[in-house]
Amino acid sequence: MKSNYGNGLYKQFEDTQNRLDAMMARLDKIEQEHKEEIRELKAEHAREVAELKEEIAERDTLIQNLTEQNEALEGEVSRLKSIINNDSHNSSNPPSKDEKPSRKKAVNEHNSRRESERKQGGQKGHKGKALTNEDVRKMLDSGHCEHKVRSIGKPSDRYVTRYIVDVKVVPVITEYRIYQNKQGRFEIPAGLGTQAVYGNRLKTFVIALYGIGVVSNNRIADFIRSMTDNVIQIATGTVYGFCRSFSEKATTTLLNIEEKLMNRDVIHTDATVMTVDGVQSYIRNVSTEDAVMYYDLPHKTVEEMKKVNVLTKHVGVMVHDHETALYRFPALHAECNVHILRYLAKNSEDTKNDWSEQMSSFLLKANIERKVLIEQELSSFPDDDIAEIEAEYDRILALGMEQNKGTKPQWAKKDEKKLLNRLMKYKPNHLLFLHRFDVSFDNNLSERDLRKCKNRQKMSGGFRTQEGCSMFCDILSVIETAKRLNITPFVAIEKVMTGEALFEIRMGGR
Repeated sequence: MKSNYGNGLYKQFEDTQNRLDAMMARLDKIEQEHKEEIRELKAEHAREVAELKEEIAERDTLIQNLTEQNEALEGEVSRLKSIINNDSHNSSNPPSKDEKPSRKKAVNEHNSRRESERKQGGQKGHKGKALTNEDVRKMLDSGHCEHKVRSIGKPSDRYVTRYIVDVKVVPVITEYRIYQNKQGRFEIPAGLGTQAVYGNRLKTFVIALYGIGVVSNNRIADFIRSMTDNVIQIATGTVYGFCRSFSEKATTTLLNIEEKLMNRDVIHTDATVMTVDGVQSYIRNVSTEDAVMYYDLPHKTVEEMKKVNVLTKHVGVMVHDHETALYRFPALHAECNVHILRYLAKNSEDTKNDWSEQMSSFLLKANIERKVLIEQELSSFPDDDIAEIEAEYDRILALGMEQNKGTKPQWAKKDEKKLLNRLMKYKPNHLLFLHRFDVSFDNNLSERDLRKCKNRQKMSGGFRTQEGCSMFCDILSVIETAKRLNITPFVAIEKVMTGEALFEIRMGGR
């Protein structure tokens, strides 16, 4: 009998389907039995997932906050490092404030001078200066020298001459005998009101030590006693009295100095901090090549500066170090470009952007070209050259604005933007030296004049009273102006002490 394979396969399929249905029914039963448990597991899983998402979100927030905080701290660290790295080559800090290097500091390392290959001392072709017989003969012909002759060996017709130039200090006491007139009265001349007074030569010497030598009152008194072998016992208060008397007698001379300054087309001004009775005060100067005036100002305000006649009345060019308060005065203003070179150097260090280095090179090159034209006796650049120079200035500023967009850190970007805005706003003031060659590239003349004031501050620590500061300014104004006019300061002081007014401006000339 043959087997039916089709019926057998169908039977196997049917059995398998029945077993599968049984298994599914069993699963449904199990699911029904554990339905609540599965729901709880799913709910618990959902809670865990939600908690994990919340934790991840919190950690993401924390990471973001820490990242922002880290960036802020890095910016602050870089800002503080930038401040620490400020010195005289990239800021207005004086060289005395520069950090002392571990290595030996090179000469002029911390100023704007560049190292050269030249040797120290006088250069080749420099004419030396030594005391000669001709110099001595001029001294003898002046009539101000005592001439002594001493012989070495047996005198004869043949000899050679050698000189020793020296000085001696001998106190001179002049006795005035005043006799009665016909009316039986004694007519005492002015200046001889007391029984004994100090003479103008001694007073002049004391004032010269105070103003030129920057010597303290105590040391001046000690020096006079030592110099005269304790014959003249001058008091410290007397030293101050001499200086005060000079300040009072110099009133007309000081007015003449102010008149000279106001008659100049270009003046320079700056101010430096001084201490008066433990409080911060200021000394401001106004300088030209042939005159300088110093003013004591208790505060660096516009109202105080209005007390300086030259600032309020001068209508020429005023060169200064970007003191914006000075723009309230009627002069045409020129900015000191040496200061801007320092700020450009600082910007290059902080931002690593190259526009500031390009601007520095541009300004230095323009100044060199200017000096060449001055040697050719020209008074300004040709108009075409000026237009080309100003276009280059604008190009560098545009480059700086573009580079500033990507500057980091934020504090450096902000400082750089301020510098760019300043260069843009005060462009005519920074480039005035190209339009007029009588306007200097920098304000070094004024800054050099103020160093004398800093020497006084270092020596004495300041002034006790505002009147003492004013007195010092008057003395220094006369001395420094006399130097500029090739007048011996000692002679100038002595003339003022005798009541003579110096530096008068004659009609028809300056």
